[in-house]
Amino acid sequence: MKKIEALLLFMLIASPLYANENKANYLMISDNFYGQEFNHESETSGNSSFYAMDSSASMNAHDLTLSYGREFLESSIFSFTIGIGAGIILGNGEETVDSKNISYQTKIKNGYVGSAEFSINLNFFYSGLKIQPFFGTSLTQRQFDYETNYSRINGSSPIILIYDNEVNYRRVSIGSRFIDNQTSLISYFSLNYLYGSSGSNSLQSGEVDGARVTVVNNNDAFSSTKVNDLSFAIGAGYAF
Repeated sequence: MKKIEALLLFMLIASPLYANENKANYLMISDNFYGQEFNHESETSGNSSFYAMDSSASMNAHDLTLSYGREFLESSIFSFTIGIGAGIILGNGEETVDSKNISYQTKIKNGYVGSAEFSINLNFFYSGLKIQPFFGTSLTQRQFDYETNYSRINGSSPIILIYDNEVNYRRVSIGSRFIDNQTSLISYFSLNYLYGSSGSNSLQSGEVDGARVTVVNNNDAFSSTKVNDLSFAIGAGYAF
């Protein structure tokens, strides 16, 4: 315990020695991993070949993002960072729901994400390395086409549904950045809590046996796509 206290004290005392080496701007590529769920319990159609999935569908997704950030008071023990980011959304899933006699596959198409970010940082400096635990928050908007392809387990004709989605949520993060002042390379990780999710969904098209059909979603629950509460992010970048 005394060794840890001595190391922390040394980092705090040594901070001014590296103040002129710190770089305030960064470019970062990050990957944020999470799950989400879509409700398909009340879809109907006038087409006699159509049958409802009558179940929820889940998938694993991730946002691959390029972000720019600017740190203020970067040579101090405490600093803060603001940033913006944009990127693409990737995701897919598949499952067999025995109770519904349904097998489905899901995927995200044409997915884009944008965010505005803010964090408060605690800085330690040691041997040219800046260790930066942080507490952050962000506002995120995601737009994507969601496609589900499902069929009955007994081999009936597959049905394809495509929805247009827009989902907004807030994110609270706890993590740490590691900045090497000699190489200017950055790495980071964070554990994130997602909340305040809201959005809209509209059914673009339905298809049975290769032919377009009109499908109506009668469940308001689908208009609030559920994003799992927790996500994990990792990233790397360059400071300048």
